[in-house]
Order: sequence, then C-alpha cells, then structure tokens
Amino acid sequence: MSEAQLRSALSKLTVTYDSEAELADRFSLRGGQHGKGSCGLYPCLFVTNDDPTVYLSLGMTYFGNKKLDMKSVRVETEDNYYDFTCDEEFIGGYDNDLKAWFDYELFDMDDETSWLNEWLAAKSVTATFTGKDGSTKTYTLTKDNLQAIRDILNAYDTLLGSDVSTARVVLRGLVK
Repeated sequence: MSEAQLRSALSKLTVTYDSEAELADRFSLRGGQHGKGSCGLYPCLFVTNDDPTVYLSLGMTYFGNKKLDMKSVRVETEDNYYDFTCDEEFIGGYDNDLKAWFDYELFDMDDETSWLNEWLAAKSVTATFTGKDGSTKTYTLTKDNLQAIRDILNAYDTLLGSDVSTARVVLRGLVK
C-alpha cells in the first residue's frame, strides 16, 4: 500500500503521539467524538514505536448527572448481547467543565472484530452501563458512534496490511 493510500485511509481519525514512559511511545488513533461528554463506545488503535503490532481497543464511557462506578457494560443488538466486566478501580470523576460524572473502561478488541462488525450491521445497538451499586444507564449508539467504529475498523485493516515503517511515517505526519 502506498503512503498516499495509507494517509487517505487514516485521515478521518485523530492521531496523537504519547511519549510518556508508561505508554511505551505510541501513536493513538481515535474516531468520532471520543470523550466529548456523551456516553458511548469509542474505538481506538495503538501503534508503538518498538512493536509492529496494531492494537484495537474499545473505550466504554459513561457520562451522567450521578456518579456511576462501572461494574459492567452490556452491549445488545436485536440478536445478541455481549457482557464486559470492568476492573475494580474507579478511574472516573466529576468534570467541572461538563458538569457531569464520568467513568471509563478500555477493553482489548483484537480478537473480537467480528463483534464490532455485527454491531455495524445491526438495526440498533444499546449499551447498558451498570454501577457497583446496581444503578444503570442505557445508551443507544448514534450514527456518529457507529461511523467511528467503521472508520477505526477500516484503519485497523489498512494498518494490518501495510508496511510498518511506512505506517509510522504517515502517522507522524497526521499527529495533531
């Protein structure tokens, strides 16, 4: 794949470069309105400098007027459901600018791309966020959420089929 084709495939995404030691010098690629004050399922890709692997992850974000320390998230289509168990650590908080509570969990999705494709083909996709206290918040994915998943899956497939050194050159040029 040429550099121009790769740049075109990745241009819809927000690309950042994280250089902190614990992040192992990696590029982060995100689709859609990730973290803009709305519940949702936000896909992202990570490409590190020292490893040719492309990592696909799915961030599940709760925003609401009440604190919700996520215990689990259930994603449902008309045909299936998928349960995700959150870790014990509360990594959320209160956002003073948005005047809302939030919590966030990141799940590895490299082996579950078929789930994401099923969600894209479904008539409706809902995510139910369940707190450790039993409270719930249900969110129906929007067209923008689904487009972000589609864009990330396209980028994932593109990166898997490209030369690593060319991909890194393109990613460096797209960093925002």
